[in-house]
Amino acid sequence: MLIICSCSSNPDFHTQIKNYVLRISIEKDINIKMTEYEPQDILKTYNPSIKSSLVEPHIIFLDELTNSCLSTYELGHILQMRYHYSLYITLISQVFIPTNELFAIKPWGFQKKPLTYEETKKTILSIYSDILTNSSQDYLYVLDKTSGYQQIVLQKDIVAIELINSSTRTIYLHLANGKKIMTTGRLNFFEKRLNAHFFKIYRSIIVNLNYIVEFSTEDVFLVNKLKLPVSKAKYSKLMNAYSKLLKHLSSS
Repeated sequence: MLIICSCSSNPDFHTQIKNYVLRISIEKDINIKMTEYEPQDILKTYNPSIKSSLVEPHIIFLDELTNSCLSTYELGHILQMRYHYSLYITLISQVFIPTNELFAIKPWGFQKKPLTYEETKKTILSIYSDILTNSSQDYLYVLDKTSGYQQIVLQKDIVAIELINSSTRTIYLHLANGKKIMTTGRLNFFEKRLNAHFFKIYRSIIVNLNYIVEFSTEDVFLVNKLKLPVSKAKYSKLMNAYSKLLKHLSSS
């Protein structure tokens, strides 16, 4: 399902986007869920430790806002900080306004007012294609919280992914070169995109089976002297997964 959101203080903007999305859904036979944000709703997403009732979208059509407590860029930045892994923002404005990519996890799209059906359809189908393509890629887009820049990380270079703090959604990506990237997000985002060489050994830890040195009923030892706990419920499944990998490697 593709989730699309309109963000504006103007009811007519919501109606127009909703009508276009409905037409596209029928015309292209795409399962699309439509939702709406008011600018004040965005403030609820600012603190990741506060659970928001807002649906996590794939695409947001962000109206150039007036009379708002926050600027358009501040609203967009808050949304990207909350949903940066999956969010595509398309700015709707009278004139083109270049976005500051130093603060953009993904470059923003742009559509000039007045909105047209064909341009909106082009935007949605392009993003939909990109989502389908990236969901099966051997790399991930990751925002490095230390540097503030987006990194492209190859899956084969990831040793383990560890959720450090569930309230702030702080995640460490342990890499084969001994370095680690600190980012934020949901662990299930990675689960959906990682290849079959990855295994979840604990509710907050995913490891790359290729980098396992040895493991016991309590711990997994990986390269770079990385030691991580394994849950008792996962131990037997880990043994099976690792045995299958070794069998595959020996036969290839």
